Amino acid sequence: MKKIYLILGLSLAVFIAWVAAGIYNMFTHGELGNKEIYGSMQGIELSYREQGNNHQPIYLRGALLSGRYDLLGMSSNDKKFPYFWIITNTHVDDDITVPEKVYEMGQGEFSISCNYLDNLNRKERIDTTVYYYLKNQCH
Repeated sequence: MKKIYLILGLSLAVFIAWVAAGIYNMFTHGELGNKEIYGSMQGIELSYREQGNNHQPIYLRGALLSGRYDLLGMSSNDKKFPYFWIITNTHVDDDITVPEKVYEMGQGEFSISCNYLDNLNRKERIDTTVYYYLKNQCH
């Protein structure tokens, strides 16, 4: 009889640990875990949305979270959201809902020249995943 209680107690402890690990993972990874990054991006996006689009890329070194992240704003074909924003010095590893593995914010299609991208990469060392994502879409 005591053995059954021990097995049930251990099973319950393992189950509780498994649920706690899942909840911790949910709040520290993926969309919820990255909400601080996306919130900071949204603030920049909003300020440039109001300025309009001059069709030139905007590179902001150390623009997010006390200088940790660099941001590239590219001309967008969406009139309401004139820039499409991408963090250039890191990529997403922990969010399966982001198949491109790139922190991005914007609407519509973005435009960037391959020449500008290559020059920026030589100067600023863009994250490899981000660079190849942009390289596949540059003109």
